Amino acid sequence: MLIWEIEVMGLLRDALGGETLENMVLRQLSDYLWKEGQRLIRECNEEAEYVTQTSNLDDSFGYAVYDKSGKIVYHGFVGGAYGKHPKKEAFVPRRWYGKEIWGRSEIEKELRKIKPTGAMSLVLYAAMPYAQVLESGGGGIKRKYRVISMSFEKLMAMAGGTPGVNVRTILGNNA
Repeated sequence: MLIWEIEVMGLLRDALGGETLENMVLRQLSDYLWKEGQRLIRECNEEAEYVTQTSNLDDSFGYAVYDKSGKIVYHGFVGGAYGKHPKKEAFVPRRWYGKEIWGRSEIEKELRKIKPTGAMSLVLYAAMPYAQVLESGGGGIKRKYRVISMSFEKLMAMAGGTPGVNVRTILGNNA
């Protein structure tokens, strides 16, 4: 029986062009998460309740797929996809506590802050620091605005109660 299993695995490896079954599954999973990341971040941006003034908050919407070691496999933005030259829409920087910040620069910094978890991950971002202020209704604004909190519900729906799939908030709120 053991010999048969080795032969089957050898045939499977040959059929996969030398790629291991684990690598094939991880590649397919990362491709799936990449496509879902594109869809989910676009939906979140379309459902957001705020009115943009400089387009920096829109520019800071993005997603990233991380492998088990925490390396970015894919990432993209609302305005474009990984490997292309995504269009930046902001025409002026946003001032935040006296400092000029740009949405695309903020997300590129945030992408690299994720620590490895030992699992493949899909992370959705709205990286401008005032996104959380809009979500919480802080800073003297009159109401709360949904910026990206709907991503939590979307990721929960995507997980669908699958064992071993965890959805968590890294920073911000999920209300």
